[in-house]
Amino acid sequence: MKALCIFLTWPLLLVAATISSAQDLGSQVNAQLATCGKTCDIRLPAVQQVKWTTTISVPCASNGITTLSGSGPSTALTFAGSGPAIEVSCPGGAAAVNVRLSDMKLVLARSGSETPTSGIHLATFNTGTISDVVIENSPETPTKGADGIFIEGANSITIRNVRITGLRNGIHNVGILLNGRAFSANAIHVFGGEISSNSGCGIFEDGASARLVGANFGNSYIGVTLEDNGSIGDAMTGNACIQSGRAISFLGDYFENFSAVSYQAWIGDSSNQPTGVVFVGNGFVSVKGTLATLNLANSDGATISGNTEIGAIPSFIHHSRRSRRTFLFPNVFVAVGNANNEPPRIPGVSGATSGVLNISGNPPDGRRIVKREH
Repeated sequence: MKALCIFLTWPLLLVAATISSAQDLGSQVNAQLATCGKTCDIRLPAVQQVKWTTTISVPCASNGITTLSGSGPSTALTFAGSGPAIEVSCPGGAAAVNVRLSDMKLVLARSGSETPTSGIHLATFNTGTISDVVIENSPETPTKGADGIFIEGANSITIRNVRITGLRNGIHNVGILLNGRAFSANAIHVFGGEISSNSGCGIFEDGASARLVGANFGNSYIGVTLEDNGSIGDAMTGNACIQSGRAISFLGDYFENFSAVSYQAWIGDSSNQPTGVVFVGNGFVSVKGTLATLNLANSDGATISGNTEIGAIPSFIHHSRRSRRTFLFPNVFVAVGNANNEPPRIPGVSGATSGVLNISGNPPDGRRIVKREH
């Protein structure tokens, strides 16, 4: 019988546990996690196409350190159960859990009525790191509607160099009301990596619970590649979907779409008005058929500065009447038209230009408010 070796380490002790590949991997890892206490280090070896159906549930230990790591993409694990493949969920809320997930490949696969909901689910705790993880859909038996990383009311999460592809949403952040306590998804910081070819949103700042628990706050995406996320004809999809949030930042990211999704990114909807969203120093490549790079459907205090769009599309920003106090600094539109349908004219902006604080064409010390003309 083929066996897998899982190594568990904690201060002054090393245990090597033999795990049978003929048994469910999740159940065996959970049994090992239950023996660790507050400090646990589980290392999965290089194995290919190991399939399991039981969610790996990392325990919540405040002020502990729990590490679950593989040996890079050669640790290829296929989850074919219901729910998330790996979960850290703390119903009472927990501080400084310090969970670390790294160096593995997760494939999500449908198996009969069993359908995965996410690769990694983090809920109602503080402090965690995900790094060098690949999460993708199974090409043979793909799941529908699954998120790569689903963050539900967790805070202080750092994500580095992940690749998420072929699912519904790449990274999905939402708040939750649990046992009478409000948890929003705050301080989620993503560095590098690639999120591509997801049918919904590459990044989804979800406002479903914002009225109950408050909007997600202080999340940032720095140097991330966002490619070909979204579905043609569905304006609520795209590379970045900021339905709700405060101080959500996109800095130095690369955006590209290969099909004519309506917008590369959108901010707000009829029920939610994100505040203080920032797009600075990003590069955009949009194809013909894209309506605008950014759709400010309902925003307050957005800052748009130093971005470059090289696609030949009607406008860089579509600005709704509901949006206000938009700070528009210099941006570069290589082949963008000027599809304004309301005066006064602002290059690259379509829609209602009232509410735009157009600084881009003014002296450094001058600011003028573009007022609506009647």
